[in-house]
Amino acid sequence: MWIVTVATIMTAQANVIETTTGELVPAEASVNVEEVVKPTVDRFAWKSGKRRLFAATTTDIGFIYLRPRVSFGYGAPHYQWMGVELNPIFSRQGVGAWGGVRFALPYIDIRAGARGFYAFERSFLPGDQDTFDRAALETSGGDHAHYITLETELNTAIATKIGEIALTGSASRVTGLDDPDDYVFEDTLRVIVGSSLVWRTRAAFSFYPFANYHQFAIGPAVDVLGVPTRDEILVRAGLVIRIVLNKSVEVRGSFVPTIISRDRLGLITSDFTELGVRWRWASE
Repeated sequence: MWIVTVATIMTAQANVIETTTGELVPAEASVNVEEVVKPTVDRFAWKSGKRRLFAATTTDIGFIYLRPRVSFGYGAPHYQWMGVELNPIFSRQGVGAWGGVRFALPYIDIRAGARGFYAFERSFLPGDQDTFDRAALETSGGDHAHYITLETELNTAIATKIGEIALTGSASRVTGLDDPDDYVFEDTLRVIVGSSLVWRTRAAFSFYPFANYHQFAIGPAVDVLGVPTRDEILVRAGLVIRIVLNKSVEVRGSFVPTIISRDRLGLITSDFTELGVRWRWASE
């Protein structure tokens, strides 16, 4: 008799789910998370890849820039994996490279490493000056600027029925300046910093203009950077756009101008650096 009773209780419990508020609801009335949020289209396309040791590349090609990135790791490339990543940097302003470790899940992407950069024309900036304009930045008055940025970054991106949510948070520390009291223009963060901490947060929501075509998304983005040693809060706001053509190729654009900054550098601090094509590849 008691066996039947226990079996009845277990069957009843299996048909209910406890919510975060402690309420028991029928299982068929519960929400399937996968029906509400999914990985973004570009990541989901690589889901079927088998877990393995691999080499992979992500290359951004656009107007006056080339950004290749090479990854070596284990897992499903471009979807769920762990390993190391190298990112050479080529631009009109200088050359550099980023290297570090990366841990990627379908919804979360964490990386930590260091980025070195050598400027072709720009020099170090005097640490006793409160604000800078375009002329001060572009005038070469000394040795070529060079620095190393230690960086940890967390990205998360999910796709809903109406659009994609993307969030970024990072903490960086710039080192390697000849004089620790000087400043330098950090070419990736696009802000003037000293030998100090820099924090960044970014939020974007890209809508699907066509309900049944999630390969195309466009929407607003807000980017906020803080440089405590300069009492600087830099704010950018604008639009981002993405068109995923297939699992390997997508078109990307960022049009996020600076709207608040203590410096007067014009478009140099704005995020107009992405207008081109991204190509992905991975070994089998």
